[in-house]
Amino acid sequence: MDWNCPHCGLRQVVTNAASDNGSLELRVGGFAEAGDAKYPRLISIVSAIRCAAEDCKKISATVDLLVGEHWDYGHAKIEGSEFYAAQIYPGKHGKPFPEAVPAACLEDYDEAWAIIDLSPKSSATLARRCLQTMIRDFCDIRERSLFAEIETLERRLAEDDLPRGVEEETIEAMRALKNIGNLGAHMTERGGEILDVEPGEAQALLALIEMLFTDWYVARARRRERLARVLEIDASKNDGTSNG
Repeated sequence: MDWNCPHCGLRQVVTNAASDNGSLELRVGGFAEAGDAKYPRLISIVSAIRCAAEDCKKISATVDLLVGEHWDYGHAKIEGSEFYAAQIYPGKHGKPFPEAVPAACLEDYDEAWAIIDLSPKSSATLARRCLQTMIRDFCDIRERSLFAEIETLERRLAEDDLPRGVEEETIEAMRALKNIGNLGAHMTERGGEILDVEPGEAQALLALIEMLFTDWYVARARRRERLARVLEIDASKNDGTSNG
C-alpha cells in the first residue's frame, strides 16, 4: 500500500511490519439466537502505521466506523457501509512547506486542511482566500473577485506578462476550477462568504494550492539559491585573483 506520512510527508510503501490494526464490535439491540434473523452491529477499526523515514519513525492512526448486519450461520458476514473515517493522530494537516511560502498562505492552507472533515464549506472558503492571496502576492494581480483575477491571469498569460513559474498548465487547472459548479460561482463572491460546496471541491482547491506552492514559491527559492551559489563562487575567484 502506498502511503504519505502525515508527519514528514514522505511517500512510501507500507510493510506488514510497520502497520497493525484492530477492531471492536458493538451489537446494538442485544444478541440473536443462532439461526435467528439478522441484527445490526457497529464495527470500529483502528489502524496504525509507523513511518519508515529514519528521521521520523512517528506513528499515525486512523479510525473507520461501519454499520452493517450480521448473519451467524457458522461464519460472520458483514453487509453495510462505512459512515465515518478519520485520521485521529496526528490531526489532519497539510503537507510541510518551507518558509519560502508566505506565512499568511500557509496559515490559511493549514487551517483549511484541519477543518476539512468538520466543515468542508469553511475549508473551501479558506482555500479560496489562500489562492487569492497567492495570485495577488506572486502575480501582482488584484481584482474585485477571485474569478476576475483568474480571468486577468488568462489574459496576461496570452500577453506573456506573468512571473516565471506561472505556466499554461497552471491556468488550465484554475480554469477547470472556475468551471466546477459551486466553485465557479463562489469565486465571484466578495468578503470571504461561507457558502455550500460540492463533495470534493475543498480537496480540489487544496490540491491546486499545493501544486502552486511548489511551482511558484519553492521553485523560485531554489532558483535564487542556485544563483546565489554561482555568484559566491564567482566572488571568491575574483577575490583570489585580486589578492594574488
